[in-house]
Amino acid sequence: MNEEFISIAEAMRLTGESDVRLMRVLKDALETSGISLESIMKKEQREKGMMYLLNKEFLLKALEGEPIEEEVFVSASEEDSLGRAKEVLGPTKEETGEVLKGKDEMIAVLQDVIETKDKHIEDLSKKIDQLIERSHETNFLLKGLHNRIFLLERGTEEAGEQKKNSKKENARQ
Repeated sequence: MNEEFISIAEAMRLTGESDVRLMRVLKDALETSGISLESIMKKEQREKGMMYLLNKEFLLKALEGEPIEEEVFVSASEEDSLGRAKEVLGPTKEETGEVLKGKDEMIAVLQDVIETKDKHIEDLSKKIDQLIERSHETNFLLKGLHNRIFLLERGTEEAGEQKKNSKKENARQ
């Protein structure tokens, strides 16, 4: 099938007909043939907005009054849907066996990858637990050192006050 699409302005130049006449002919041809509008018309984004394009072969046949066969004008989207229907129906038995074998191999490889990742996650989890325990031990040791330093500072302050008090008492006597 000729997949050439032309704009309405190009169709007017090609046929010498007005756009109203072209649209009327297309409408009548669509009604009598039972072909969907999407199979003979498409939209394209252009600089100034959407441009509607017509299938050139369909237009010329409609203007000549020739009978239009529905199978000839199957759009690309309808061809895609036919291809998808074949995919849904599935491959042959030989293809199915090969596909299943390939899928089983892929599943085995992915299961090995998952097991490896699980081991890594377990190792990392243990390391994190060890680091948290070390952090607790460090905090405990720092608290002990802080208390000792505080006691030493308090002791030196008390000793200094006792010396001052004893000097004052000696001075009074």
